[in-house]
Amino acid sequence: TITMNGAASTFPPNNEYAGFTVWGASYVIINGSNGGGSNLIWTLNDATNGRYVLDISGGATNCTVENCTVNFTWSGINQSAIDITNGTATAVTSNILVQNCVVCDATNLPWTGFYIKGYSISAPCGVITVKNNTIYAQETCISFYQGSSGTSEISGNTIYSGNATLTTWYTEAI
Repeated sequence: TITMNGAASTFPPNNEYAGFTVWGASYVIINGSNGGGSNLIWTLNDATNGRYVLDISGGATNCTVENCTVNFTWSGINQSAIDITNGTATAVTSNILVQNCVVCDATNLPWTGFYIKGYSISAPCGVITVKNNTIYAQETCISFYQGSSGTSEISGNTIYSGNATLTTWYTEAI
């Protein structure tokens, strides 16, 4: 088990495509509460190569991300704040929980807030739970593609979708 607790500072990116990657790991807990509140802030600031702030994939299982803030420092197409995907047909990413997080803000928007995708129709993700988050995105707040092999839950999220220059936001269905 790896447990990360936040301090009142920004966590820097660690590679060119994702700020932090959990690839094939199990029982990773990222809890930004540090005993109360939400102090862990993930910020991706590579406008050239950055695609995901958090990437949980490649058969990762039993992982939790909670009480965090996830940010981009620019707006662009083809990025997602949180990427949850299978790495291969046999590396099923499952039992992932993301809750009580703030995903971006009204200024710097990813194209997609959460991108959740199986490897194929015949190799979907396992159980994925996304609940009680505040999510901002240019286009799609939560994209759940190629299904789930179990009972996934998407609930209690406050979602805002639209262009950062708009003065009126609208809430959309998933």
